[in-house]
Amino acid sequence: MANLNDNSGWIEDIKRQLARIKSGAFLENASISDGQLRLIRAVLLLQGGALLKGEGTFDWTGPGSIAGDWEVLGGGVIRVGGVLISPIGGGRIMIGQGPVGIILDGGAGTLTMGNVRLEGNKIYVGVGTNQIVIDGATGVAHIGTSMTLDPSTDGGAALFSNGSKLYSNPSAIGLRNGSSAVTVGDALATLLAGSKAVQMSQDEVSMLGIREVDSLDGITILGLTTTNEVVKISPEAAGLTP
Repeated sequence: MANLNDNSGWIEDIKRQLARIKSGAFLENASISDGQLRLIRAVLLLQGGALLKGEGTFDWTGPGSIAGDWEVLGGGVIRVGGVLISPIGGGRIMIGQGPVGIILDGGAGTLTMGNVRLEGNKIYVGVGTNQIVIDGATGVAHIGTSMTLDPSTDGGAALFSNGSKLYSNPSAIGLRNGSSAVTVGDALATLLAGSKAVQMSQDEVSMLGIREVDSLDGITILGLTTTNEVVKISPEAAGLTP
């Protein structure tokens, strides 16, 4: 049994503790080591600019909310109005939903806005065979599976899956398909078929790769000029006959 005349001051300590309980400040400057503060059917109320501060892991089971439009959901997801902040996949921010929704994915490094996705140096528009892919590093745009726009080919060209090409460079615009091509320059237009070509300028029409003939046999009239001069070509000279 404790000695009431003991000078250890335990009576004074009890008095102080009872005074704190009586004043409602019994948790002031209190600490809990290796224990729990358990509230049952109670409210933890912070007032007067109080700060809830902690270190370590925050573990919450069940629904919860913070004053205003903030809401803490399962899986560490935070909802702020129409914005979801999620740690999934390296971190995501989702604004809105459906075709107008915006998703910023920190893990994948992508920004998705409806059916438009930014990933690395590329922009993806749409999905499937009609998808458009724009490469910011090269400037090349792939339109679906059949067409490519390439600014580095012939000064800028549209390339098609069948091998044909529509291009424009400082000297001319042109269309090529296999061994045939049409080019239109400032003062000269050329129609090419294999090794044979027809060139037209303001002053004349030239035929390249077509043999001259000594005979007028087999001459075919193609048209007449305003002076009734006959424009003629020989099938043999054009290589149409052996």
